[in-house]
Amino acid sequence: MTIQIRRSNTTTSVIRLLVAGVFLALKIGSAHAAIPNTERAVLDALFTQTGSSAVLSGNGWEGTAGTECSWLGIGCDTGSTHVIGIELANQNLTGTLPAISPLTALQSFHIGSNNLSGLLPALTALTALQDFNVSRNQFTGSIPSLAGLTALQTFNVANNSLSGGVPDLSSLTSLHDILLGHNGLTGPTPIPPNPSALSTASSSLCPNFLGPISKPQSAADLIWDDATDNDPWTEGCSAAPVAEVPVALPTFSPIALLILVGLFGIWGCATVRYRAR
Repeated sequence: MTIQIRRSNTTTSVIRLLVAGVFLALKIGSAHAAIPNTERAVLDALFTQTGSSAVLSGNGWEGTAGTECSWLGIGCDTGSTHVIGIELANQNLTGTLPAISPLTALQSFHIGSNNLSGLLPALTALTALQDFNVSRNQFTGSIPSLAGLTALQTFNVANNSLSGGVPDLSSLTSLHDILLGHNGLTGPTPIPPNPSALSTASSSLCPNFLGPISKPQSAADLIWDDATDNDPWTEGCSAAPVAEVPVALPTFSPIALLILVGLFGIWGCATVRYRAR
């Protein structure tokens, strides 16, 4: 009987150890859960294209799979299965941005006050995006389409070198703040969200080359007056610069020049003879 009890205790201990081992393995696996390969590829491209190895390599970047959520500036969801935030403002980043559309769970993207250039990436696939801030860089080209970004609350591209018109904002019903000033944007009054949730005195559209306002002011003008705390909202904006059209000077072949010189010579001689009479 004693031997049977000892065997039973031993069996119980083994079972407990197995259960504890499985639990520990599951816990470790959860702690090092890897984000999808498509999202890892975006982070790898961001590291490469921004020429930022000196800034980021000492802060976890390019670590092994499963460590991405511990990298500087990277935030993930509770299960560490998706990237939901990128916060890399004031990091002396240079170069260009890669496509970020595969980050389908991304909620915030803050890379302001760096030295990044090139075009802004496409955004329409980021339907969870709430905050987008790339201000104080050197981006060029146009503002990408924002259609369908119904969760977007803040959009800040101020202090760049963007051109073209302001995209349609009518579907951005959660938008509170939009800052577009200090670029080279052109076009008529931007179409505001409908219905508008823009906060008072929280947005900027100028200086740019936008406007003029309608007389009397349209409903859109009044919305922007309130959002920018300017009446009219175009304060600080100016008319788009008129491109100078170069004057094409006539060109002549050597033979044509000789003919012209000859004709001027004949005309000159004839004039002298006529006056001599």
